[in-house]
Amino acid sequence: MQEKHSPYYNLTDAFKEKHCPVCYLARKSVTRFFDDLLYERTNDPGIRQAVKSPGGFCEKHFWQLVEFNDGFGISSFCRDMLMETIGQWNLGKNLKKDGKTKCLACEVWNETEKNYVSLFCENIQESEFKRAFESSFGLCLAHFKKAYLLCGEDPKKADLLRTQLGKMEALVKELEEFDKKHDYQHAHEEYGSESDSWVRAVEFLKGQAALLHDSTGRPSAEKGS
Repeated sequence: MQEKHSPYYNLTDAFKEKHCPVCYLARKSVTRFFDDLLYERTNDPGIRQAVKSPGGFCEKHFWQLVEFNDGFGISSFCRDMLMETIGQWNLGKNLKKDGKTKCLACEVWNETEKNYVSLFCENIQESEFKRAFESSFGLCLAHFKKAYLLCGEDPKKADLLRTQLGKMEALVKELEEFDKKHDYQHAHEEYGSESDSWVRAVEFLKGQAALLHDSTGRPSAEKGS
């Protein structure tokens, strides 16, 4: 039996969360990166240079960084970026078409995503791993597609597809139940597990890349909302 290492257990533990496990782990990696960036590496010359050129962060991750509410750290990065931009414009370099921003946080997300999708495919047919996945939230569509393409063997693809389609079908039934209870004829019926199915459906379809914090505080569905 192949020895298991901490990434394997990180992934199986993530199956217990009510989220796509790959999104969950990638989001945690980005959060740790931001923590480290703001509280330990604000004055690191290499980091300061990477942040200011060429742009440092995409729009999504820059606004996530703001959520840490660390005015001192963020002001330092913004000052560097603005000074770099002023210098570029004075040299006429920003008159050309803008290139794609190289986002440090996107690099963290992408590397984590790549590693865990690969690990997922390596273990999808291992019995204990397979049972844990079958009882999980499942993969968001983006990570399902990546995993499906990476699982080269037909048995792996068949197992993944069967489990994932089952989760989609179950979610459709919950959404139908949620819709039914918005009908006045069923206004007396209490919501069950389907109460947050609409939020889970968004995550299933689009993942969690836009989120910084855990969405365990999902809004509860109220009658008539």
